[in-house]
Amino acid sequence: MLACQTLISLTTGFSKALTASDTNRRFSRLIIPTHSAQTCLEFLTSLQKRDIAEGNGCRISIVDTGGDGNGNIGGPRIGLRFRRWRSSGSFVLIEGWMDYVKSKDLRAGDVVIFWWDSAHSTFCIAYQRTQAKAVAWYSQLLHDLNLTTSDCMARQVFV
Repeated sequence: MLACQTLISLTTGFSKALTASDTNRRFSRLIIPTHSAQTCLEFLTSLQKRDIAEGNGCRISIVDTGGDGNGNIGGPRIGLRFRRWRSSGSFVLIEGWMDYVKSKDLRAGDVVIFWWDSAHSTFCIAYQRTQAKAVAWYSQLLHDLNLTTSDCMARQVFV
């Protein structure tokens, strides 16, 4: 499987700290800042751009590279609808967004990263947990392994 390009080439993508409304099932959408959405538009076909301009939006396929962006380009694909709301002019990802949020257990404060992988002509997505969530995960792992932080330091075990 081929590795994705270096993640933080955010001139061809963007990152966003999720808000409570981005992860709320009732809203079922991710609001994308306009300047970030404009970056994505350059990689869409003319037909897709037209569908967005007409208010219908378009389906895009995004490779889920896993939690740290160091996954592989052969990861599962997620289908989302990229749309611009006429009322506010905001760009959003809908129809599939909440499935992704639920599958990754994303919460407000977590960060999602989207970028264009030009080597494979595809959009990619990764996420990063908030620090508090990462600490909780690490603590649970230590508990599950029956270790303490000092055990890890003494054994030079780092996860």
